[in-house]
Amino acid sequence: SYPGTFGDYKNPAEQYDSPVLHTVTLKGLQGGETYEYGVADDSRTFQFTMPAAQFPFTFGITADVGQTQVSNVTFQTLKAMQPHTVLLAGDVSYADGYFPRWDSYGRLAEQLGAYIPVMYCPGDHEQFNGEAFVNYRARYPMPSGPSHSSNPLYWSRDIGPAHVISLNSYSGTANGTLQNEWLREDLATRFDRRRTPWLVVMMHVPWYNSNAAHIGEAELMRQDMEWLFYKYGVNVVLAGHTHSYERTSPVYNNRTDPCGPVYLNVGDGGNREGAEAFGFSEIWLPGSGGEVRPEWSIFRQATFG
Repeated sequence: SYPGTFGDYKNPAEQYDSPVLHTVTLKGLQGGETYEYGVADDSRTFQFTMPAAQFPFTFGITADVGQTQVSNVTFQTLKAMQPHTVLLAGDVSYADGYFPRWDSYGRLAEQLGAYIPVMYCPGDHEQFNGEAFVNYRARYPMPSGPSHSSNPLYWSRDIGPAHVISLNSYSGTANGTLQNEWLREDLATRFDRRRTPWLVVMMHVPWYNSNAAHIGEAELMRQDMEWLFYKYGVNVVLAGHTHSYERTSPVYNNRTDPCGPVYLNVGDGGNREGAEAFGFSEIWLPGSGGEVRPEWSIFRQATFG
């Protein structure tokens, strides 16, 4: 211990040296093949199966995980599902500037990530409290290069029978911004429904959310990009941020529309902040005409799991 102020650069107990981080790029992997690998100074052998473009194909989905007992159950449950790939829609370690928590998160998540591919997008907890995406980018690099993204915080990849696009809720989204221009180019040139019949988008902040928490935070992003989702026929949009679960009907421009995407908000992964319930029924908002829920909200539940 040291009697310095918490968070003060004068406090030597506050200094953090990262362990050495090794990143390996594997090439020539064949879909459906299982590969074994080892890590230096570790006697264990791990294995994973490269996702193949075939049916049936199972995605595990979660967000806002953190590192609690519930987080541990989330990882155990996802592994038991034996999905081909897991998509994690942001808010990863909840280190929030206390960098050793990135290391403890890695140890907790190893039970899943060492055996099943886990693909990430960034959330607000990867940005604030001095994070600035630095720890996230160093530990969980995503395939921005192969998808011709100039920013490692948004990317795309064909995963099994789906073209998955991961967007950053905290990068610019308006016309003319790099992310907007990249999304247009990706949809026009790298998405081919004959090859990947499913089009899935992952982001952190939800566009459609009837929970009072974080309501409307992504409204500008929705206005900037929703028409592109509709034009190219996005099937499913995954988000987190709100610590609850909600599933929508196909929706476009705040109205049910059979040609719109289904939105899944899965921010109930188990983080230390708790579920977005607060003990009040008012946490769930009614529809615009006084209905119990908005017309596009099919199911919603403010619990973890």
